Amino acid sequence: MLRLTPRGALAAVVAAGAVALALLWTVDGHVNAQQANRVPEFPKGDSAVRVVAEGTPASQNVGEPVEAADPGDTLTYSLAGDDARHFGIESETGQILTKDPLDYDAQGSYLVTVQVTDGADDGGAEDTSIDDTLEVTIRVSVTIDLNDWTAEDYETNTQYCASGTWAVDSNGRAKETRGQAPSILHGDFDAYGKRLTATVRPGNDDDFFGFVVGFNSGDSTNADANYLLIDWKKQSQSFDFGGDSTSSGGSAEVGLRLSRVTGIPDCDEFWQHANLDGTGESSGLGELQEADSKGSTRYSSQDYEFVIDFGSESIEVYLDGRLELDLDGEFNNGNFGAYAMLHNSATFWDFSYSDGSFPSLTVPLDQPGSVTLSSNTSEVGVALTATLEDPDGNIANEMWQWESSPNQEPAIWTAISGANTASYIPQLSDAGNL
Repeated sequence: MLRLTPRGALAAVVAAGAVALALLWTVDGHVNAQQANRVPEFPKGDSAVRVVAEGTPASQNVGEPVEAADPGDTLTYSLAGDDARHFGIESETGQILTKDPLDYDAQGSYLVTVQVTDGADDGGAEDTSIDDTLEVTIRVSVTIDLNDWTAEDYETNTQYCASGTWAVDSNGRAKETRGQAPSILHGDFDAYGKRLTATVRPGNDDDFFGFVVGFNSGDSTNADANYLLIDWKKQSQSFDFGGDSTSSGGSAEVGLRLSRVTGIPDCDEFWQHANLDGTGESSGLGELQEADSKGSTRYSSQDYEFVIDFGSESIEVYLDGRLELDLDGEFNNGNFGAYAMLHNSATFWDFSYSDGSFPSLTVPLDQPGSVTLSSNTSEVGVALTATLEDPDGNIANEMWQWESSPNQEPAIWTAISGANTASYIPQLSDAGNL
């Protein structure tokens, strides 16, 4: 409690562009000031995310430090939460550290709470209680070896759209070297619930490069295919593929876009992002969204980092840290993959995945179980055995009770004393009963 003399006053002091509270009072004609302590605070928001590569050795940094704002004070950081035992933290900087190498298959993400104190209360007196906390999700990322991925091309007979060819160099960088028909290099893991990170350098070509999401092996010849395509064209251009193409030519528009691919489109449909006559109503491309800032923008011959966060009902695509595509809907599961069409200079590398923002949930089915008997007829002295089956596989603590009834309608069931296991041997007294 502050007690002011009749000559006292309470005022606000503004200094160096920052607002601070000060207490002003006079004693024998002199002005005295006492600065109140400012407690440390984490940036606005309830949580943060850090990523660490699978297998990273002990005592290595987990992303950037988790820092609170409190200029001029010495801060002390600590960790709390069930998962905190897997990590350490530098008390002076807020830098989270690994304790042991992490295995994605054992646990893909961790949740820790970073705590901070400046060692003082609001009035500046010593107080080591926690001033602020921030929840931090730590995702374990898995490095992808593109040598393990599978190339798949759309077979075409048109004059200017022959099958493509993928090559992975000694540094693990992949490139579609022929630059012809729509061509895909895809993985073998489910995309649902995952966040893919990759780097691409488009090179000097001006045609399509990008990614597929939800692509399944064999979709290039699957009339029921249904997956997402993220592709980027450097400049608008008209072209006629000739041969057996489904149109006499059309335009491909500049920009980064998200489309849905269904059935088995041909080169004209991939080029125009369209569903054209000739391949059937179920085959073609339908544009879903243009990128926020790159929807009608050329790409350059530079390195781009893509991050694709995917779930059954949501997809987000970040380009160099900016959210460019953000769409909700119903999307099929499948693989991630690199994509190129008429583009033989785009190079893909630094692929990894981690748990994403849209977790894949497995909801157990509550299917009815069944009980079957070892025989449809019974004899005195011959055991009957019942078998319980549950498609959900959730059989536990089952209890048995055998009953009998006189052979009449309606049946009157009475529990048989002691018959409480899965097998029962009918007795002479059961003869004629149900």
